[in-house]
Amino acid sequence: MRRRSLFLAACALVVCSCSDSTAPKLVDKGSPRFTCVSDAPGVDLPANLRAELDTNRLFSRSSFPNNLPGGFAGVYATDYNGVVLQFVDPAAAQSIQPVSKLLDDLGVPATARKYVAYQKERWSLLQLDDWFQYISFGTSSPSPAGISSLELDPYRNAITLGVVDEAARSHVIALYNAAGFPCNLIRTVIETPSIDRSVH
Repeated sequence: MRRRSLFLAACALVVCSCSDSTAPKLVDKGSPRFTCVSDAPGVDLPANLRAELDTNRLFSRSSFPNNLPGGFAGVYATDYNGVVLQFVDPAAAQSIQPVSKLLDDLGVPATARKYVAYQKERWSLLQLDDWFQYISFGTSSPSPAGISSLELDPYRNAITLGVVDEAARSHVIALYNAAGFPCNLIRTVIETPSIDRSVH
């Protein structure tokens, strides 16, 4: 069982597919919930859409850990005092030596270094952040009703959208499909609103 414990503020960053210069395209237009073949790669946010964000970006695209070989995707601790390093290309990432220096730079505590494992992911953290920022702040990004939360989720290597009910989920999926967002990027989760039982 893995414990959700991210060491980087940068890991609190982490959204679709593209081919032409005007808009991203769905990998699988028949996909009802942004799912497609398991080995479909993540795709960069198109440059014209990224241009909407660059003036307000909080993190440099060339900054650590975005410049690591292998496409850094995240890091988390396990329940057995180990650490898992997430990369798009784990084989390339294992060329980073010494590993102890990498763990130092990532802020991994000494108590979580009993072993180090590498995990293959679809999206790099930089790709996820680009799409997350576009969904959040892009002037041409859809703004569907019924969204209760939006989270960049490096642990699950995805963007998680909380929605208020099944109708809202269907609306959101239809709208993002129509806009050309890709599969294997967005998770939708129905969130039941909490009831305020306090006495006023």
